Amino acid sequence: MSRLQKVILTLCMLFTLAVPMTSVLAEDSIDQSSDEVAPKVNAAVELPKMQVILDKIKGQVSSASDESQLAQLNDMALELGENANTLSQNLVPQSQQIDTQLAVLGPAPEAGSGVKETSDVTSKRRQLMAQKSRLDDQIKQANALQNGASVLSSQILNYRRDRLKNQVSLNTGSIVAAKFWQPLYNNPVDGPKIVGFAQDLKQSVQLSFSPGYRLGTALWFIAAVLVMVVGRRYMEEFLAWVSINKLSEGRLRRSFLACAIAITTLLAITLCCNFLALAFARHPDVVDDVRDLVSSLGIQSLLAGLIAGLGRAFLSTRRPSWRLPVINDELAKALKPFPIIIATLVFIFQGLEAFNRAIETSVNTTIFGNGLTAILIGLLCLLMVVRTRRIRRRLEREGHEVERSRIAGLVDIALILTGITILICLVIGYVGLARYLSYEVIWVGILLSTFYFLNALAIDGCQVLFSTNSAPGKLVTRSLNLNEKTLLQLGSLFSGLLKSALIIMLILLLMNGTISSSSPGEILSRIIDFLA
Repeated sequence: MSRLQKVILTLCMLFTLAVPMTSVLAEDSIDQSSDEVAPKVNAAVELPKMQVILDKIKGQVSSASDESQLAQLNDMALELGENANTLSQNLVPQSQQIDTQLAVLGPAPEAGSGVKETSDVTSKRRQLMAQKSRLDDQIKQANALQNGASVLSSQILNYRRDRLKNQVSLNTGSIVAAKFWQPLYNNPVDGPKIVGFAQDLKQSVQLSFSPGYRLGTALWFIAAVLVMVVGRRYMEEFLAWVSINKLSEGRLRRSFLACAIAITTLLAITLCCNFLALAFARHPDVVDDVRDLVSSLGIQSLLAGLIAGLGRAFLSTRRPSWRLPVINDELAKALKPFPIIIATLVFIFQGLEAFNRAIETSVNTTIFGNGLTAILIGLLCLLMVVRTRRIRRRLEREGHEVERSRIAGLVDIALILTGITILICLVIGYVGLARYLSYEVIWVGILLSTFYFLNALAIDGCQVLFSTNSAPGKLVTRSLNLNEKTLLQLGSLFSGLLKSALIIMLILLLMNGTISSSSPGEILSRIIDFLA
């Protein structure tokens, strides 16, 4: 035998020995990995235990005496739901494995087919089908437990909110008492929650400047600043140019520009807030509570933008000659900061309420936030009246004529009464009522101001559209072959219809809407339901 043949024979023997050794090593690794896998949970034992725990949680919810117990029960329900979901996910692969084994065995032969299978195959199929049925029932039971725990958690949260509303609406103690200010210096229940949420906010800001997101964050931030500063100003200038050069002379120019200023300010503030939200909360790792808070602030920016826009349009300090209401220039300049202050306060305190909902603060902290809102808005109402009256007296002493309409007097009286009532409610302990009145006075102001501008725009637009001296009026006259009298009657008719529709919507929103529960979608839905 040559040297080459010996080498080849030796290699063949080594290969022959290596094959079983490899298979043995593979089996050992499989056995080792199987030993490392955690033991399977016995679903037949765990599912009844989970059902007992769920029933106990349900029984303890109604007897819970404070917020901490409800929070603990809610955590238990969430944990139970997670455990049931984990158990269900562990059972699904076992069910799929049995399906594969049944597919290998195939269906049972039909009678008369002539095919006979062994008793072992029949027994194995029957055993697998029984296991399959038992696993399917256990998966259904686990899913039912998961859904039940999720529903129970939602019910606990709703129960906490209803209980919180009931407690807030009662006499919760005067604001001059030490208990009202306790959340500022001693808050063991909500302190850790606030610190944890602050860490989540800090983490979201850090994530927005992580690699791959820095440029986008900078661009969104620059876009927010440009929209708020440059975009709003140039858009107002463009709309002013349109009103001067494209609209007929008369009151329509002023009413159009007033509405344009309100809408431009609304869009600028809303876009600015949403761009900032995209800058700092678009990372996929941002926690859900932070996302919910940012989303809520984006919705609240609509309300803040509307308040600021209506105030700027109402005062019109940059173009006094285009101002719709008859207000002295000095008085308008004195009132200029108030719309921005009110919009800022509403945005901050609505955001504070969203923050309280996000971390589920206690009753004391919620009452403190509501009381602080009512204090500032009540004082602001009184401060507005005091400042306007002081300016009027000074102008009268200087010899200027200050026109004082009945509507302005009624507004002053309403603000004084509302501010005093809010402060009295806070002193005697009805913080919930004070908070309701503070938001309600702002809501009424928003609705009346919006009605004032839309009504002026509708009347002025109909006068121009159905005027014989305007291009639209001449077009209508030629198209419908109408005389001047009929055209004026059509203008009065459409003006009355639009005004009636605005009055109906005003009454509807005054009766059914609130500043804290009326989103644009809800308002539109209520109007559609009413008209339907």
